[in-house]
Amino acid sequence: MSTSSSEDEDRFKVLRGLFAHRNRTSVCPACLKCLSRPDKVKEHCDGEVKKGDANHAGLLFRSPSFETSYREAIGYSDEAPLVPPESWTACTAIDTIIEYKSSIHAVSPASKLEILFQIAENSAMSYICPLHLTTHDSFQTLRQHWNPDSGGTSHGKLAAEPSYDFKIAYEEAMGITIPEAYLPLDPSIPGRKSTSPYFEIEYVIRRMNLDKLRERYDAMARPLR
Repeated sequence: MSTSSSEDEDRFKVLRGLFAHRNRTSVCPACLKCLSRPDKVKEHCDGEVKKGDANHAGLLFRSPSFETSYREAIGYSDEAPLVPPESWTACTAIDTIIEYKSSIHAVSPASKLEILFQIAENSAMSYICPLHLTTHDSFQTLRQHWNPDSGGTSHGKLAAEPSYDFKIAYEEAMGITIPEAYLPLDPSIPGRKSTSPYFEIEYVIRRMNLDKLRERYDAMARPLR
């Protein structure tokens, strides 16, 4: 799906805002898992080392191999000019990780958005409700989010199996049109597709009508302002 640089930047800002809304500020450089605080990332790294994971072993701050391990985790070659920040907080800050990882391929809105999708996937934020922009670790927990509205509202129809009701509700929520070829609607068709791919965070953030995406994000973020 081809998008302009300004569009990628706007979609990046919304997705970055969703991390802030969930108080996810710190990222493990080795596995791109985002947690709430730098000390939580350290606990995570300690736990992975105890499991025998060599990728996290050198990331204990101030260890002799920290700088080398950090460069390897970020993906920098030995020749690349990178000196890690002087504090663990700065080393694990989500914006630092995004900037370093994306700069390997030349910093651009597209590369930054791609890195942020990777972080979301590794941080139990794989699925998203297009109406409320709440993120979820699985399609099952997203469906639980829909349960209170299962009495026939547009939210409830989003929880339907592939059907014309689902198609109408989804298109309304996303502000887009889905070609019928991509959504088998006839109940007699064997092996009908699950609707789960339509709620994967990358699919929704990339494809939702941009004005509608901004509108939904503003409605969600307003109480924080």
